[in-house]
Amino acid sequence: MSEAHAVRWWSVRPAKSRKPATYTCPFCGQYLPAISEHMLVLPEGDAGRRRHAHTACALAARKAGRLPSRDEWLTALKATSAAAAPTNGAPAGEEGAETNGFAIASMFLGIIWLFGIGSILAIVLGYAGMKQIDASGGHQSGRAIAIAGIVIGIVGLASMGILVGFLVSSSHNTPLIPGAGPTEM
Repeated sequence: MSEAHAVRWWSVRPAKSRKPATYTCPFCGQYLPAISEHMLVLPEGDAGRRRHAHTACALAARKAGRLPSRDEWLTALKATSAAAAPTNGAPAGEEGAETNGFAIASMFLGIIWLFGIGSILAIVLGYAGMKQIDASGGHQSGRAIAIAGIVIGIVGLASMGILVGFLVSSSHNTPLIPGAGPTEM
């Protein structure tokens, strides 16, 4: 049977035909009179694609595992999906991956800032975390956390630069608004 590879399961039942017809057994290729005892083999229960087969040929094919029933197919399908499931109870995919420690540290240091030092460390650790996540092949997650740490670090450095600019400007007694100076009387 050439279509056996595309069919997931088979229904096999005794045939009850009394019409004068001759069929060809799909297993042995020999002729099969309709009035003789034989079996109907239905791919996935589809009567439109049924085949008539010798009883001995159909039973031998079932024994060899070439004609799994629907129940056998469902049992094998459940066993395959159970084998593919993670055994530690953790979800599979992105949720099941371990979060990268550098990514977490990057976001933490970006948030606490530490007068610019935390921002620099957040950027460095964020890039190191992203490199490790990419190299892990899906075993580690946290790429979005690392990116957030880098962005927060850059914002922290920019705010540090603005703060230093204001401090330098005010320490020289320079007005913050150009053009207006102290008036002397």
